[in-house]
Amino acid sequence: AEADDAARLARGWAALVLARDLLAGSRTRARAGSRPIRGLGMERIEAGDLGHLRGKLPSDAAWVLEDVAGPADLWNAEVRWWRELDDAGGRMLGHPASGAQAVVGTFAVLLADAHRVQGALELAARGGLDEEVARATL
Repeated sequence: AEADDAARLARGWAALVLARDLLAGSRTRARAGSRPIRGLGMERIEAGDLGHLRGKLPSDAAWVLEDVAGPADLWNAEVRWWRELDDAGGRMLGHPASGAQAVVGTFAVLLADAHRVQGALELAARGGLDEEVARATL
């Protein structure tokens, strides 16, 4: 309750999980009582497409699916979520060190760092970036 940013991030992640299920043609997690649905504070979600799903989600969860029109856009939403996790964690670290927000902020920043390290290790295991891609991204 003391870390509003953390609750917003958790709801955003739950929305991502539901969007993945919807795009994969699965509704297993959208059933009543599932963890993502409970995390959104809802009983159930009936959605046929992403636009409908966005409309059913609470505003503090729908942000992560902004500009997502289909499966090809979903990875952008996940990148947005990871960036927001890191940014929100940094903001929460600005609070007194003994408060709940500082603790949650530390966890958020460490989680974002671990995700970046995992990505770097995976990239290294695959032989690194293609020279053309490296030039375009640097």
